Amino acid sequence: EISPHIQIQAEQVKGKNVPASSATARSGTYWRIEVADNGIGFDEQYKERIFGTFQRLHSRSSACPGTGIGLAIVKKVIDQHQGFIEARGTVGEGSTFIVCLPAQPISGFSPSRRKRGKPATYLRKSAAR
Repeated sequence: EISPHIQIQAEQVKGKNVPASSATARSGTYWRIEVADNGIGFDEQYKERIFGTFQRLHSRSSACPGTGIGLAIVKKVIDQHQGFIEARGTVGEGSTFIVCLPAQPISGFSPSRRKRGKPATYLRKSAAR
């Protein structure tokens, strides 16, 4: 059995250096966070599918437990913060997830009021109806 190895790196990058799969305009500065592991990996043909709700690449009876909702939640949170995520993997070797989040608040978002000790949340300002 191989011991788990997880490597995390972070750096500030210009928008042009966020994942190429991003369809949105990429201007400004982002925090690029890369998380890599030496786990079971995945076939890259499924790299978009793994972010779908209840999508699993392995059967429920496999050695990999889970419901298939974790990465879907991660993607929703990143999308709500106007960020990007990309997955890379090799079966039997591991996976790498690259998350890019804006370094500065995005126009149209403002921190909600919060009580001391509670995490901050960000709400999108509603458009005039």
